[in-house]
Amino acid sequence: LVRLAHLRGLKHLSLGGFQLYDSAFIFLSGFRELESLDLRGVSFSGENMEPLRELPLLTDVDVDPEIIDDEILEFLIPISPVLNMSGSRVTNEGIRSLAGADHIVALNLSHNPRVDDSSMLYVAAMTNLKTLVLVNTNVGDQGVSQLTGLDKLAFLNLNSSRNVSDRSAGILGSMDSLQHLLINRTGITDRGIPLIARLPRLRRLSIEGTDIGVNSLPHLVGMSSLEQLDVAGS
Repeated sequence: LVRLAHLRGLKHLSLGGFQLYDSAFIFLSGFRELESLDLRGVSFSGENMEPLRELPLLTDVDVDPEIIDDEILEFLIPISPVLNMSGSRVTNEGIRSLAGADHIVALNLSHNPRVDDSSMLYVAAMTNLKTLVLVNTNVGDQGVSQLTGLDKLAFLNLNSSRNVSDRSAGILGSMDSLQHLLINRTGITDRGIPLIARLPRLRRLSIEGTDIGVNSLPHLVGMSSLEQLDVAGS
C-alpha cells in the first residue's frame, strides 16, 4: 500500500485477498477521494475500520458477509445503501442500530438464527427499504406482521423460514407494493393462497416445497399480473 501513496486521487480500490494490518487501515484514511473500497477476502475487525470514517466521499464498502458482526455493522450502516449480511454474526443488538436507516434500500439477513420476530421491529423502521431477504431465519408470523408499514418494499424473500404460516398470508396479501414474493419451504398452504392472490402488482410468486395443491389453482390463474410462477415440489 505504501507504494500507492502517490495515487491520492484514487476513487475505487479493491484489496480482495490481501492481508491487511491495523497500520494499513490508517494508511487508507489518507485517500481522501476514495468512493468505493472492496475488502472481500480480507479479515479485520470493526476497530480496524475506524480510520476509514475520515474518508468524506466513501459510500461503498464491500466485505465478506460472514465476518460482519455488530461492530462492523455499525461502521457500514451510514455508508452502504445495500447491506448483504447473509450468514453474518450480527445479533439483535446490532440489528437495533438499523432502525431509522432510511438511506438503506436493500437488506439481506439470511442464514442467521439470531434473526427472529423481535428483529423485525427494527427492520420495520427502515422506511425506504425496497428489498428484504430473510432466507432460513427464525422470523415467523409475528415478525411478518411488523413489516406492513414498508410501503416501498417490492422484493421479499422468506424462503425456508419455517415459522411463517398461513397466518402471514393475510398480512402479505395486504402489502400492495410487493412485486416479488418468495415463500418456498414455508408453512403457507392452500388456505393462504387466496389471500396472497390479492396482491395487485405481484410479478413473481415462488411457492416451491410448500403444501399447496390443486385447490390453489383457480386463485393462481386469476393473478393476471404474474410473470413468473415457481411451484416445483408443491
